[in-house]
Amino acid sequence: MKTIYFAGGCFWGTEHYMRQFDGVVETAVGYANGHVDEPSYQQVYTDLTGHVECVRVVFDETVVSLRTLCRLFFRSIDPLSVNRQGEDVGTRYRTGIYWSDEEDRAVVEQVWQEICDRYMARMVPVTLTSNTTTNNTSNTTTSTTINTTINTTINTTINTTINTTINTKPTTTIINPATSGSPSLSPSPLSPSPPSPSPSSPAPFPPTTTTAGGDGIECRCSLAVEKLPLQCFYPAEEYHQDYLYKNPEGYCHLTLETLRLAKDYSQICRELRACSRDDKRDILPRFFKTGKGEYGEGDMFLGVVVPDNRKIALKHADASFDLIAALLESEWHECRLCALLILVERFRKATFKDEVVEFYLKHTAGINNWDLVDLSAPYILGAYLITVSDRQILYDLACSACMWEQRIAIVSTLMLIRHGHFDDTMKLAEMFLRTKHDLMQKATGWMLREVGKRDEARLVGFLETYKSVMPRTMLRYALEKFSPQRRAYFMK
Repeated sequence: MKTIYFAGGCFWGTEHYMRQFDGVVETAVGYANGHVDEPSYQQVYTDLTGHVECVRVVFDETVVSLRTLCRLFFRSIDPLSVNRQGEDVGTRYRTGIYWSDEEDRAVVEQVWQEICDRYMARMVPVTLTSNTTTNNTSNTTTSTTINTTINTTINTTINTTINTTINTKPTTTIINPATSGSPSLSPSPLSPSPPSPSPSSPAPFPPTTTTAGGDGIECRCSLAVEKLPLQCFYPAEEYHQDYLYKNPEGYCHLTLETLRLAKDYSQICRELRACSRDDKRDILPRFFKTGKGEYGEGDMFLGVVVPDNRKIALKHADASFDLIAALLESEWHECRLCALLILVERFRKATFKDEVVEFYLKHTAGINNWDLVDLSAPYILGAYLITVSDRQILYDLACSACMWEQRIAIVSTLMLIRHGHFDDTMKLAEMFLRTKHDLMQKATGWMLREVGKRDEARLVGFLETYKSVMPRTMLRYALEKFSPQRRAYFMK
């Protein structure tokens, strides 16, 4: 078992969200990384203790990885919001990930940077200013002030604020897991006015800046999520533990969509695990070459066969894009496959198919084994390209440094071939004549063979021109339907 600590705003909602995921075996809410020993909720509420509302998550890393939990956590927060999540305001509601095992630092920092890069990609360059320096100075000064005054002011502040502010919570989502497990929306009986940050609260985090090129130009990513070693964690009062299970009509700052994502993600994972077969779990890692240095290095398998996975995907065909994206980030191969099978079904039913194709092309990082490509590319990108004349995207993918994107390009033409359009396949095959990877040689040979089934003369003409330079694997795959005598002629 491993342990990680998440701060995502009000700890009631964050605990409820995180505990739903498969592999999470225990959660506890508490106060972390502050200056006061054994603080009470009343003390933390003043924003003078430095503590953050935090959730301790104990998980089984053979079921869910730290990387996946961090990615799922980011889906529950606004990572650009400083000292605020939803309507909850104050430094106690800042966001962060805290590790107690130094070995976990690298994974946390990698996921943090991954999210930061996503926001950077959306940003427009802005003119450099001196704000970073100002904010750093402000942080240092404010922190010093807090440290020197906290011991003398905290008790006075607590006494004057406890009776008026302790139970203040805004109106927002109410969950009712005691009924169907689904959240419902109703007014909170608590006060609708969120407290304002204390004048002594730490200043916002300085933005992380990355130069985008050109003198005085930069892109800013103000990712306001701490990533720090855990300094201390004090469990909160008992009535805070499992609060939303004890109080089904209780306050939650998370949206209905976020809570539904956690529920549906967990349901799909459980259904896939229920279909797991021991023999397949042993065989599939070898079949998909997951060893060190192999094309599927690090991929993990539950042992679910495709027909069972397809049944689960059809059952969840109305899944949101957010849920599909979360599944595509899973370390489990079958979760990613299920996401793609759902996406194929969404494309089939979609009125506006462009948005499905756009989503598919933005999430190719999760399409990283040959079956994931072959079971999705022809039926999403390929099916879409039948309806349009501009097929430049195929050539953009073919020029990618990522072999899986190259495979998406060539395999997508399967649907074009089935509709009698061979030109793009033949042009791409020429581009891949020098490819070194056997998976690309096989895929290209396969598509050439499909052309030959419909227009043998077109295939023969290509082979006569390029047989001397074609990789032998590509040539063998292209010749598979030929007679032994003709295969021998082209292979000599």
